[in-house]
Amino acid sequence: MKHVTISIPAYNDSRSLQVLVSECVNVCRNLMLDFQILVINDGSHDDTLASLKEMTAAYNELHY
Repeated sequence: MKHVTISIPAYNDSRSLQVLVSECVNVCRNLMLDFQILVINDGSHDDTLASLKEMTAAYNELHY
């Protein structure tokens, strides 16, 4: 089994981040990969952090 870490830098990306994380999760699950997604929030001033907190409830593979 492949172990994969997807690193995503984020700065004021609350709108696009949900779609991106969802797509990454879907691809990795379909490929049956052992994976994690690491989002690095670089001081966003929008709702990026709130979006990340919300998404971690849905995706246990997501870390920030």
